[in-house]
Amino acid sequence: MPSATPQPIRTRLYQAWLRGEPSKQLAQRFDLPLRTVRNLVLRFRQRGEPAIRADYHAPDPLPTWTDTECIERVCQLRRDHPTWGASFIRTYLAKKHPDQVWPTARTLQRWFRQAGLNPTPAGRPRGLRSVAYNRAAVPHAVWQIDASEYIALATGQRVSWLRVIDECSGAVLQTVVFPLILVAIDTGVEYPRATASDVYAVGNAASVSLR
Repeated sequence: MPSATPQPIRTRLYQAWLRGEPSKQLAQRFDLPLRTVRNLVLRFRQRGEPAIRADYHAPDPLPTWTDTECIERVCQLRRDHPTWGASFIRTYLAKKHPDQVWPTARTLQRWFRQAGLNPTPAGRPRGLRSVAYNRAAVPHAVWQIDASEYIALATGQRVSWLRVIDECSGAVLQTVVFPLILVAIDTGVEYPRATASDVYAVGNAASVSLR
């Protein structure tokens, strides 16, 4: 958006227009675009001298965030909720009081340090952490099998992809890419007709004592 014409220039332009100077001459004299001058002249004709003043005013200044009451309110909220970070507190306050402009999260962090409040603990709260998982420590103790279907190739053909990875070393043990095949076309539903040749029977699970 172009900057507004300063009011002293608008005043002089209005006085020159009253003397009958044409818009083109006014634009050259005040070094303004001809379109700007024509818009101002139109305003002068419609509204007279009051048109010299712009139709907008400077925005209201933001509240001063050094206010002790505001700082204490934010810090007390942090005391009541020690696990809440500055960004979350700012979002909470903005939703609760949308008509008020709140400072940045960095400003809130500075207030917390000045008030002697400790930083929030890193990571998720203890109650939200998932159960610890013990990764395999030796090769071939655990294999991971990932499968993806309907992968589009550059030719437009779609394939399936199967990959076996050793969890300990991250080594790729086997990768198989194969096209999609309809195994049952009479009903339109895909049912396997036989077990794949690479799959071995494992038998029934052994009984385990629950004692």
